[in-house]
Amino acid sequence: MTRPARTVSVIIPTYNRADSLPEALETVLGQVPAPDEVIVVDDGSQDNTREVMADYGNRIVAIHQENAGAAAARNAGMARATGDWLAFLDSDDLWRPGRMAALHRDLDAAKEGVVAHTGDMQMTGAGYDEALFAHRGWIVPKGHAERMNLALPRTLSGLPLPTTAVERTAALACGGLPEEMPIYEDLAFLSKLALRGAWLFTGDVMAQARRLDGDEIALSSIERHRPLETARLHAAFMCDLLEQKMTPEARALTARHTSGALLRLAEAEAESDPVTARQSLWRSARVHPQKIKGFLKILPPLLLGKRGYGMVLRDRSGGFSRA
Repeated sequence: MTRPARTVSVIIPTYNRADSLPEALETVLGQVPAPDEVIVVDDGSQDNTREVMADYGNRIVAIHQENAGAAAARNAGMARATGDWLAFLDSDDLWRPGRMAALHRDLDAAKEGVVAHTGDMQMTGAGYDEALFAHRGWIVPKGHAERMNLALPRTLSGLPLPTTAVERTAALACGGLPEEMPIYEDLAFLSKLALRGAWLFTGDVMAQARRLDGDEIALSSIERHRPLETARLHAAFMCDLLEQKMTPEARALTARHTSGALLRLAEAEAESDPVTARQSLWRSARVHPQKIKGFLKILPPLLLGKRGYGMVLRDRSGGFSRA
């Protein structure tokens, strides 16, 4: 196979995943064509991750740092990377054969202005096995990619980093992943990136996300046990995103999502701090792109309390409310 002109760096953050890291690495190192460099960032692991990484010698670039979180680990890898494009994998997930070939296939066929490429992900765990795009109801072609000039609707829904590759200069211009966010940091990063150019999507399944036994650091677990914190992070990120330079179409979409995030924040605040909750409700109404609709949305919570929130926030599946 002719070697593509572009170069690709793969970044794998890991923390106490010595048991699963080798399998993840083999799925990357076995790709055809192979990545130009594979960077593994050990985020202060306390198991034998360092020894596992040493076994790979110069097949990987090894970085060791004190524990600082997944965002900081990915940023360290991005800072070290030399590739034109950056691809990602978590150390408990697997790439499918053909993942790199699909990336190059679609970039070769694309016109200029593309900043990212995302494929489908198979999600597996106890009692479930399904593809992400089907779960979201997205119809995406297989065997090639479709171009979206405004990918913000999909990035705000959440895209999987293990099946996403980003153009390095555009990614660095976004400032990397926000390290102050213990969750949603990938959503924040990709949504800012979506404001910088077009996106390619293919329905080809390019990675498998595995929920391992005893995994208590999953996003769903954090959302369940720390709802107020997660609601605050949602709202703060959306308010920050709304300050970015963007087209009128993107601004209206972002404002609608920001209004929904503030509604969810108000719901999370209501029981312990009703005064602050009312302030969040008014912020939600003011930021909505359709002012009358925004104020109508907050009337049920203002008048009916908890029951009113249930009326306007029917989607309990996670993510932003499209209020």
